[in-house]
Amino acid sequence: MQNLKLVILLRTFSKDEMKNFGRFISSPYFSTGRNLKPLYRLLKKYHPDYNSPALAEEKLFSKLFPAKKFEGKRSLHALSVIFSEMYSMAEKFLQVKSYFNGNVYNDVLLLQELENREMLELFDAVSSKIIKNDENVPRNPSYLLKKLLFNITQTRAGRQRNSATVYLYNQSVINAEESLIVYFLSQLSQLTLARKMNYHKDTKQSELTELFHSYFNYEKFSEALLKFKNEENFLIQMHIYSARLDFDYNDRESYEALKKMIYYHKDNISAEYFWVFSHSLINCCLFQNKGDIQYYKNDYLDLYDTLLKKAAEENNFRFLSRDLLLIKAVYNYAKICAKVNQPGRLEKFLNNYSKYFFEPIKEDSINYAEGYLEFMKGNFRKSLTLFSKTKFTIPMLVKEIKILEMKACYELGYYDLLDAEIDAYRHILATTKEINEIHLNSDNNLMKFVKRLSRIKEKSSSKDLLKLKIEIERSEFKTFHTEWLLKKIEELES
Repeated sequence: MQNLKLVILLRTFSKDEMKNFGRFISSPYFSTGRNLKPLYRLLKKYHPDYNSPALAEEKLFSKLFPAKKFEGKRSLHALSVIFSEMYSMAEKFLQVKSYFNGNVYNDVLLLQELENREMLELFDAVSSKIIKNDENVPRNPSYLLKKLLFNITQTRAGRQRNSATVYLYNQSVINAEESLIVYFLSQLSQLTLARKMNYHKDTKQSELTELFHSYFNYEKFSEALLKFKNEENFLIQMHIYSARLDFDYNDRESYEALKKMIYYHKDNISAEYFWVFSHSLINCCLFQNKGDIQYYKNDYLDLYDTLLKKAAEENNFRFLSRDLLLIKAVYNYAKICAKVNQPGRLEKFLNNYSKYFFEPIKEDSINYAEGYLEFMKGNFRKSLTLFSKTKFTIPMLVKEIKILEMKACYELGYYDLLDAEIDAYRHILATTKEINEIHLNSDNNLMKFVKRLSRIKEKSSSKDLLKLKIEIERSEFKTFHTEWLLKKIEELES
């Protein structure tokens, strides 16, 4: 039962979606096969876990077919058929839901149907309504595709008009051509980047791709577009800057230009489209190794706060938790708050958004972030308690938690526990293959230095303290935690 396609899909349904799915399968227009209501009522009762003994195959069969006796393969086949039909209905439900929730094709399909029926007056009225609605709604990631399909549909309708409207027809062709160029470049910039970043000497391009790239100078054309001014051109310009930044995180010119544009147009684009562009800026902030690092860390927090606020204002909670509040984002946000020493910002982040954390790891994510917050506040006992509740298996998260636990033990003077934590972490480093060599060397050095520092703190040896300080300063493996070590040495020196 647990591995059935239907169950796996239904687990993703919200409470409201499950309720609407019941209405959907009750509709005679959509449900033309057998009566699926009895199966729906059973599945709804145990949504979303589906781990009840009542869902065992024999019990399910007796409830769905009360007049029949369970007969092994024959009965299992009957269950398989009805589950397969329900799965098909679940797929149709998602398609219909997507269509009515502003799918890129719904307006265009209506226009195409009106054009096919030669209802030009209705066609024009619907076209005007679509244009007006699009002007008042923030652009989303499918906007450029929708605009292209819309303008192509206008040319189809234009062919039905008489020669007196040839000017309008030509204008619609020009509009379609321009929207094609903009959409084409928005996609090409992403594909060009993907090709460059994942290039391998053994990879062969198709003859068509090679021919295209030999005649089309993408860099030259995109450079010209950045200087071109047009009402909608800001989107393609942002796509180009985003692609450039993804290819080179040290491209400061593209970074500043994209940041300026994204904030200027933030009210004209949806949270998901804001994410498309800000993702490049955020990655740049995370991996920046040149210039004012503090500047980029603050930019990261500002961008992320703006993005989270937009998603919440749009009530786009699924996008919020699924794309923005995974553990990687929580980890980065907490760590950067620590690096710029802003515990208040992390506390506000938790108060506003912890309820939207990605559900499967929500509890662990909250314990981790709250543990980090308590550590920043100096509440080391509480931070140890919270960290001990996390059950992450992701190597980089385990690594971060172990280091924070070691630091908390040092602050509290729990030296025996500190030794135990160091031994446990050494065992993890020795058995995992998912932490790269640079981090391995850095963390081994850190553990060695923390252990020595704790011994010096107990013995109060200024000579050994100076020797340790020199070794740390000369170490080639410097991290955020190295700064903490030097700060602790300064405290002992004073």
